[in-house]
Amino acid sequence: MGSTDVWFAERTPELLAEIGKVTVRWAAIDLVLLDISYIALRNYEAAVAIILSGSVAGRQRLEAFNAVVAGSYFNLAERQSILKVTEKLRELATKRNAIVHSPLVVSYSVRDRRTFERRLTWVDRKGKQTTVSIEDLKQHVLDVGDALSELEKIATALQEAYLTPSDLES
Repeated sequence: MGSTDVWFAERTPELLAEIGKVTVRWAAIDLVLLDISYIALRNYEAAVAIILSGSVAGRQRLEAFNAVVAGSYFNLAERQSILKVTEKLRELATKRNAIVHSPLVVSYSVRDRRTFERRLTWVDRKGKQTTVSIEDLKQHVLDVGDALSELEKIATALQEAYLTPSDLES
C-alpha cells in the first residue's frame, strides 16, 4: 500500500468496525425508506426509482422521501412522525458524510523529548482537521440506530394499516 496514513487506519480494527457500522446502518435506513415509499406509492418500481435509483446523495434521498410522504395518503400524525425522524437523519447526515468520505491523516508529535504521540484526524472539504474519536463514532452509530428503530416501528405500523396480504406477496 502506498500511503502509511491509510495503512495506519486499516490497522485500527476498532476504527474500521465503527466506520463499517455507520455504513451498514445508513444502508438499512435506505431500505426502510424504500419500504415506506412502497407503502405510500403502492408501487415498488416507483419507490425504487425514487429512493435508490433517482437519489444519489443521502440528503437528496431524504428530500425525495419527504416529498413522497408529504404527498401520501397517510394521516397527519403518521406523516408528522415520519418527518420528525427524517429531520433527525438530515441532522446526522453531515456527520455520516464526514465519517464515510473524509480522508484520514496521521500526524506525529514528540512529547517529553522521548515519547511520540500519534493523532488521527479527518480532513474536511475546507482542509480543517478534526481529531477522530472512536467515542464520537460509537455515538453516531447509536444515534442512527435509534432513528432506524423509530423508522422500522413506523414502517411496521404502516404495513399493518395499509397493506393487505396480497400486497406483501407481490
